[in-house]
Amino acid sequence: MTLPLTPIRNGFLATLLFATAGLCQTRAFGQSQLTAIETTETMTIDGLGNEAIWSAATWYPIDQTWIGTPPSSTDFLGKFKVVWDQNFLYVLTEITDEILSDDHPNPLTNWWDDDGIEIFLDENFSKGNHQFNYNAFAYHVSTFYDVVDLGTDQNPHLYNDHITTVLSNSGTVYTWECRIKIFNDQFVYGGNNTPVSLNANKIMGFSMAYNDNDAGTSRENFMGSGVVPGTDKNVGYLTADYFQQLTLVASGASSISPENALALGVKVYPNPASDRFTLDLEHPRWENLGLFSITGKQVLNQEIRGLQQVQVNVADFPPGIYLLKVSGAQIATTKLQIK
Repeated sequence: MTLPLTPIRNGFLATLLFATAGLCQTRAFGQSQLTAIETTETMTIDGLGNEAIWSAATWYPIDQTWIGTPPSSTDFLGKFKVVWDQNFLYVLTEITDEILSDDHPNPLTNWWDDDGIEIFLDENFSKGNHQFNYNAFAYHVSTFYDVVDLGTDQNPHLYNDHITTVLSNSGTVYTWECRIKIFNDQFVYGGNNTPVSLNANKIMGFSMAYNDNDAGTSRENFMGSGVVPGTDKNVGYLTADYFQQLTLVASGASSISPENALALGVKVYPNPASDRFTLDLEHPRWENLGLFSITGKQVLNQEIRGLQQVQVNVADFPPGIYLLKVSGAQIATTKLQIK
């Protein structure tokens, strides 16, 4: 059962372990691109992430050490997903952290030294400096749902109306679910600002990070989702140059191209399929096959552990475009047309 998490300041401790199956493969040096699938569901921000669209979305790892030394898997693991609709961006983040700590009663004092997620957003992927302007945002979201960034007056401010967050736990897994209003570089703090409407094929700058403080006076590690070159990697609050590229795709679109699925040794034929299709797997490392409708509803869930060829009967499925996801230690996703 999933229970809401009520954080307590000064010494809230939790031992967390969660499985890493579903994390994307380790990336070579170079910036990876992200994809967000459109949702047609009504999204409830409750920290549960149980809408069908979340099952169709791809996990991306928070695996880059921006400050500190690479932590052990029991000290920290992180991953996230992104989906969207016309009004909001939605982010689902899962974090393991041996000690969850928030020791600063004033949310505008040393906010970076308390445990919390950071969401980096560049509405039009323009890159460039944003430390004391709104060319981009570096939102720190605390365990108490305070959202902090610097303003044009060079002081920190609360932007709690920008992000709605619920933090929950299921056993040892802690889940942050966020609904985010998107603002462009014309944003004026305290002004009458209208959020940007989102649309398919829009490209944004986006990265995720986590501040990890193991009950000390300052954070031990700052873990991020994007590759930052050089020795000084703590530059996300200064510049959007190293944010990842996030592409918004229409509902039912693939989060990984067929070419990438082929690169992972996954072949699907015939495509389009009429009554059945065959799945050829180069390696018997895959564990599960899922098929999702264009609205994100899962219509097929089949275990394929240890198999290298699978035949799937789809004669009873309505014609249309579906999202096919093969998962294991990695995830391969492509579109399947049923005619």
